[in-house]
Amino acid sequence: MQKLTIFSLSTALLVCAGVFDLKGRVNALQHDVNKTRTQIREHEQALHVLDAEWAYLTEPQDLEHLAATYTALKPLPSKQMIALSALPGAENGQPEIASLSNPTLNMAQFSAQ
Repeated sequence: MQKLTIFSLSTALLVCAGVFDLKGRVNALQHDVNKTRTQIREHEQALHVLDAEWAYLTEPQDLEHLAATYTALKPLPSKQMIALSALPGAENGQPEIASLSNPTLNMAQFSAQ
């Protein structure tokens, strides 16, 4: 009877120690989860701020003003535009396009027009 009591008490003590350790691990993991959620919220807020800044910085009127101020770009004159049918190879419905496989597309072909 005494051996059974000692065995039961030691088993109960080991179970209590195991539950206590498990509780500590769960609390540590819960802390990590909460910390990660907080970081996610902060990053989402930062992304919202960046989206707002991007929308502000890329307003068409501002970009047009910056382009006129800092570049020599001008609108394309209509005399520089050609019809798709004027491209080489357009007679068969597929205009010829310069590519790595055909880098010899010559702009002299357009100058005759």
